[in-house]
Amino acid sequence: MSTISLAMIVKNEEAVIARVLACARHFCDEMIIVDTGSTDRTIEFATGCGAQVHRFEWTDDFSAARNYAFSLCSCEWIIWLDADDVITNENIKQIIELKNNLPNNKDVIYFTYNIRHDENGRCVFANERERLMRRSSGLRWRGRIHESIPHVFGQDLRMPEIIVEHRPKHTGHLQRNLEIEKLAHDAGDKSNHAIFHYGQDLITAQQYERAIEILEQYNMNAQLSWMHYWTAIRLGHCHLQQQKPGIAKQWYLRATCMFPARAEAWCALGRMHYDRKEWIFAIPYYSAAVHLMRPDDVGFCLESCYTWEPRDFLAVCCFNAGDYAAAYRWGSDAIVLENNCERVRRNLAKYAKAANVTISDSPFKLCAMPLVPAWGGR
Repeated sequence: MSTISLAMIVKNEEAVIARVLACARHFCDEMIIVDTGSTDRTIEFATGCGAQVHRFEWTDDFSAARNYAFSLCSCEWIIWLDADDVITNENIKQIIELKNNLPNNKDVIYFTYNIRHDENGRCVFANERERLMRRSSGLRWRGRIHESIPHVFGQDLRMPEIIVEHRPKHTGHLQRNLEIEKLAHDAGDKSNHAIFHYGQDLITAQQYERAIEILEQYNMNAQLSWMHYWTAIRLGHCHLQQQKPGIAKQWYLRATCMFPARAEAWCALGRMHYDRKEWIFAIPYYSAAVHLMRPDDVGFCLESCYTWEPRDFLAVCCFNAGDYAAAYRWGSDAIVLENNCERVRRNLAKYAKAANVTISDSPFKLCAMPLVPAWGGR
């Protein structure tokens, strides 16, 4: 059996530190905590959970702190977690099983990272992250913020079925992030990775003009990746917020050309026309999205675009365009995937009445599962 070290950096995480360590101790042989300046009881709680706590002077550089934590690890493999992460019992079991069968020919293993959840606790935004690294590989973090491990082609293993959940109890890091990103940008970090995340945080701060200025520095001539796709979509969003739908549409269409079997850009195009009540124009874009499968790659994934959203919006468009049978057909799919939404249930009843059908005796066979695998899919 292989051994695993936990490497974690923390600051003022007394509200959640015991929760994540309770998960990690099931599969970690040592737990290394690097504290970057806590003034609460984080260190006390971490020590009480059996972790080794080390101090590190904060330098506005997340990679420096994470790499210091890595340097303190002694096991064969290193897993990183954030203090506000959670791992369910089922996923803990999968990690333990993996620990007993870690490959000899891989240096980094990717898990799914469920980043954002809705009010019902369901994941709405996810991606894959490098999660387990072989210590002897010497892999280290790069980037002051939104740090990452450089990809190692051929030495990676993807296990999307294993999920780590990000479950913060507080937010409020946006201004800190922007300050560090500006510092890195002014110091000359114009890498696509840095530009991509800086632009996203500017969008979150609703600084759309500045976000466009930054995102337009992204090098689209570099090797095509999922970040190209999302950069194009984000530029579309920014221009739409600036009341420039023509330019927005160009960026959305560019994204569909990059990865035509991903649904987010098709949904963005549909939503642009939907919001303008241009039902006929929205229908083709949502029709493209409903048949696409959730991608299985390292990129960001907007979960709703692969489940209820395109079906629900397509149903509304079809109804308003006068095709009541199609509205009922897609509304039926939407309610399978989003049956707790009162609006979706209410709409389905409206479609059934207009199409003159009984919901309990539908002439349409539900087809909630997508038909076409996306790029990177299995």
